[in-house]
Amino acid sequence: MAKSENSSFVVLKVNNQLITNIDIQNEKNYLLAINQNLESLDDKKLYEIAKASIIREKIKKNELKKYFNIDIYTKYIDNILEDFYTKLNFENIESLENYLLSKNLQIDTVKNKLNIEALWNELIYKRYNKQVEIDKEKLRKKIKEQKYKKESELFFVSEIIFSANNKSEIENKYKEILESINEIGFKNTANIYSISNTAKFGGEVGWVNKSRMSDNISVKLENIKIGGITDLIKVPNGFLIIKVLDKKMETIEQNEEEDLKQLIIYERDRQLNEFSSIYFQKIKKSSLINEK
Repeated sequence: MAKSENSSFVVLKVNNQLITNIDIQNEKNYLLAINQNLESLDDKKLYEIAKASIIREKIKKNELKKYFNIDIYTKYIDNILEDFYTKLNFENIESLENYLLSKNLQIDTVKNKLNIEALWNELIYKRYNKQVEIDKEKLRKKIKEQKYKKESELFFVSEIIFSANNKSEIENKYKEILESINEIGFKNTANIYSISNTAKFGGEVGWVNKSRMSDNISVKLENIKIGGITDLIKVPNGFLIIKVLDKKMETIEQNEEEDLKQLIIYERDRQLNEFSSIYFQKIKKSSLINEK
């Protein structure tokens, strides 16, 4: 007997959590709402993106339940929500709510998703903060190298981060990603292949100061023109591809202590993001994912 499109049926099981066709449709609606570029994809690709996204969320929720009551919002939820709607170019929460309603989504759905990510980040901080290593002298040296420069270069970038277990898998996945970029563009490819939290936004990172990047990344950006992508960059949590969407020069206001503070924050966040990706891949391997 054929299943009706309007009836609910189980399509996946992640550990003990059931995922229905309605859950995946709701996830598709959410992803399309925050990244309209996905509308250019066919239904099959959209389904796979939504499925991967909801699996990722269920795995995180399963882990978070060991440490938090995930039904209680973090005290930072209002600030996180403001950052979210600002990123989507809405002026206030009311504008976001009206937009979501037009996409058959409720604001609570978004709040719950943002809360999961916030709690996940809190978990990663608690587990790995003491393992973050900051070489302050190296950072001070980097600041002094900029001392006589009147301007600093900034890049507006997007990223794709993927993992692979051996040389053959790296080469095959890299080739597959490049073919996908040529076929459907960098943003849609990021949605499909990237394991970074930026994947939902088409890999968009935003403006990054070159002086705050790690050396192995900044050197790769040296001769990349606007619209170009880097070669493969090895990072602790996998392999990175960066697309340069824009560039600009910014006047430097010298303040060594403030610059050091910002570099420390950037470096700490970079390392925690790497720990986050590594930890997620670890628990994903131990998760039971069954398709019905």
